[in-house]
Amino acid sequence: MKKLILKIAEYKLVLISVVFLVIFSVGCAKKDGKEIKIGVIAPLTGDAAIYGTALKKGLDLAKDTINSDGGIQGKNILLIYEDSQADPKTAVSAFNKLLYVDKVSLIIGDMFSSTTLSFAPLAQKNKILLLSPTASAEEIPKIGDFVFSIYPSDSYEGRFTAKFVSSKIHKKTAAVICVQATAMFAAKNSFIRTFSESGGKVLIEEVYPPKTNDFRSILTKIKNVNPEVVYIPGYLEEIVKILKQAKEMDVKSQFITISTAYDEALFSLAGDAAKGLILSAPFFVKSSKNPQISKFNEFFEKKYGEVPNVWAAYGYDALNIASKAYKNSLTNNTPLNVELNKIRNYSGVTGKTTFLKNRIVKKQLRIMMVNDNNFIAHR
Repeated sequence: MKKLILKIAEYKLVLISVVFLVIFSVGCAKKDGKEIKIGVIAPLTGDAAIYGTALKKGLDLAKDTINSDGGIQGKNILLIYEDSQADPKTAVSAFNKLLYVDKVSLIIGDMFSSTTLSFAPLAQKNKILLLSPTASAEEIPKIGDFVFSIYPSDSYEGRFTAKFVSSKIHKKTAAVICVQATAMFAAKNSFIRTFSESGGKVLIEEVYPPKTNDFRSILTKIKNVNPEVVYIPGYLEEIVKILKQAKEMDVKSQFITISTAYDEALFSLAGDAAKGLILSAPFFVKSSKNPQISKFNEFFEKKYGEVPNVWAAYGYDALNIASKAYKNSLTNNTPLNVELNKIRNYSGVTGKTTFLKNRIVKKQLRIMMVNDNNFIAHR
């Protein structure tokens, strides 16, 4: 009987030890296996595939570069892709497959706020690190300490643009035309608040539903109050219509928008109407003389035979940042999310990245101007 009691005690001790190890290892970099499996959720088919395929190229280039340099502590990275189709329900299924079937160490994705928000609570619940490369909703880092994004929030972009208008081009009056969308409202409200605090005055504010075609009545109101600048946070399709109709109506104000217009499709869609447009944009500019960007461009063109765009650049930086946190997690025997939250002034091809309190990202942006069918850095 005494031997049986001792045996049961031994089993209990082993069980307690196993439970302790499981609890301790939650959120830490996995040390078993010959490869480090990282899941990726991105829109690889459907209307948004143009973004996801570019992101994938940047991720694959970063993976090849890291692996050729010895991987992470001698282990190669294996990227496992799942297609979100830019659909929240599909994105949730993709997350569950990566978590329960593939048993990945961390997940990069998705590109859009709506899809990222659909599975981010699951990542937090299961304590698996989630890093979005391009989702901008302010709600994302608020979900919990395992959820991050390296893309600046919409309100951050609005503040950045308002400061430029006030302190760099010294404009004092503005009008605002904004699409009815949560992300755009965040940019709009932040712009108005910052611009007003800087001594500027918003003369008129107009909101329109998505897929609006005719902006002439709104532009007539704008023309009547004659603001120095017109801030138009929205999506590319509507921004193009506003610019073309404003040109037809000879609206003289300076039009300013956000990074949704940072797309070369703007040139063919808007034509001369886009000339002089000012926009906030990611730091990455493919024509930059920055040595790090030049090297990235060289490697990318060698691998794919084409010039990288901003989404490829964000994919490249996302994996490099995640890998840095993973390496530090293994070295320091600390959780992945803790190491990721320690990232300060990481210098990547999309600019410097720093995580502030509550995982809010501080991200380098720049102001661009459209001239001769090109995006030119504003001086």
